[in-house]
Amino acid sequence: MIYGDGNCAIPGCKTKTKIDQLMCRHHWFLVTPQLRLNVSEALRHYRRNEITLGDLRVEQDKAVNQVKPGSVQRGEIDGVQTTIRRFTPDE
Repeated sequence: MIYGDGNCAIPGCKTKTKIDQLMCRHHWFLVTPQLRLNVSEALRHYRRNEITLGDLRVEQDKAVNQVKPGSVQRGEIDGVQTTIRRFTPDE
């Protein structure tokens, strides 16, 4: 798999990302904060030529594997479709 090509790295996700982003915002925040930090640090070290691409991929793969493909979709919690209503002052 090629990461950072403008597509979310989670299989089945059709959300476009910025180039060099591992996954869409929705999936990124399903990854634990510590693992997100590890991935970000690994990317920074890779850009400084301090680690190899293989080392970076190890951290990225951990994040991708932490998110179960199709487990939670945008607007869905525990398989139940949810909607968000905008509050208006007239209510």
